[in-house]
Order: sequence, then C-alpha cells, then structure tokens
Amino acid sequence: KGIDCVICGDALDSYIFDVIKAISDHLADSLTIHTLAARFHVSESKLKQDFTATTGITMKRFTTQLRLRQARSMLRNTDLDVAEIAYRCGFSGESHFIDVFHKHAGITPGKFRKDEKAHV
Repeated sequence: KGIDCVICGDALDSYIFDVIKAISDHLADSLTIHTLAARFHVSESKLKQDFTATTGITMKRFTTQLRLRQARSMLRNTDLDVAEIAYRCGFSGESHFIDVFHKHAGITPGKFRKDEKAHV
C-alpha cells in the first residue's frame, strides 16, 4: 500500500480523511503527531493506530511519500534550487532531503532533475 491507496475504504468515513487533508495542506510545516492528536481530540497512540489501520501505512511514511511526490513535481516543473524545494516540501534541510530522496529514488534530486529534463 502507499500514498495512492490512502483515500480508499474507511478513510472516507473517518476523521483520518481530515488528518490526511491537514497533513497535505501543511506539508511544509512540521505538524507533529501530538499537534494532530490534539486537533482531532484523540490520543497519539489512537491516531497512529487509526491512521495505519485506515491507510495501511504509518503517518511518517505517508508524510514522507507525500513530500517526495511534491518534490519530484517541483524538480520537474520548476527551476527552484534543491534547498528551496527541500524547504517547501517540509524537509529539515537540504542534506536531509537529498539523503531521503536518494534512499527512496536511488538517485539524488539533482540527477533526477537532469534525467527528467533530458526526457522532455
């Protein structure tokens, strides 16, 4: 399961859909589980459990996947530098973004951008 599967099943009938929207709307912000749990009046453990049960992935994994999806789009469609993209996608810094991107994509953001531009 992954980000494409999160709005299926019980998510449409649950507060988790609103949690997903809050995460999506505030991707560049550091929304913590504590903040989200307080906003939706549940305990942190309940929020984590409900999120994973509804989406099939953890909130951390969901947020990372969403940030990486946005970053790939920005690398393809803007001329913003990697540091600015990292900031706008909610990563703690450029080096953290590069590490996470490389771990998930197998290449650096710069190489990804270069490869994408070569295919246009």
